[in-house]
Amino acid sequence: MKILLNKEITYSINQLFNLIAKDNQQAFEKVFELYQSKVFGIALKVLKDQIFAEEVTQEVFIGLWTNRKKLEHILTPDAYLFRVTKNKCIDYLRKITSDKKNISIIWENLNEQIQTETDVDLNEIKNKLQTAIQKLPSKRKEIFILSRVFEMDYATIASKSAVSINTVKTHIKLALKDLRSSFLQKQIIFIGIIQILFG
Repeated sequence: MKILLNKEITYSINQLFNLIAKDNQQAFEKVFELYQSKVFGIALKVLKDQIFAEEVTQEVFIGLWTNRKKLEHILTPDAYLFRVTKNKCIDYLRKITSDKKNISIIWENLNEQIQTETDVDLNEIKNKLQTAIQKLPSKRKEIFILSRVFEMDYATIASKSAVSINTVKTHIKLALKDLRSSFLQKQIIFIGIIQILFG
């Protein structure tokens, strides 16, 4: 039997969660109405990109409905929603740091300041940069892209990657060393990389 909300009653978030667990779509819509902007705000603060934040927000509420049977056991719904949002953001950051499209952002940043000799093929350099970054160990690549693409500070990266600030510094230092070695071995003239990545 479909349970309808009484419009004259103000339901607590705990009551709404319990109703959602009983397949009440109206309760779900009410929670979405109350928390959509809050979840989006958290995601935007973490990801610093509106499109990414919108996708994470959608994933949070899809997950809320998909796993609704578990909601009646949640004692602090607010904390639960914010924790789920944070975890979704971390998962999303890991996903996008493995995406080659984000390496293109690094290239675009470099390309604005690049200085090369006339016999250097820019497409060749771009391809070698993408290849070099993809070959970095997964955690090193993740931290490097969070730093260079999303321009996060060491403390923020450390928090999101669950490592210490010193570990973040070490990963970035090693990533730069690996990239430098890659270009030096191929004798690529790429002053833009030296200026931006190693400066």
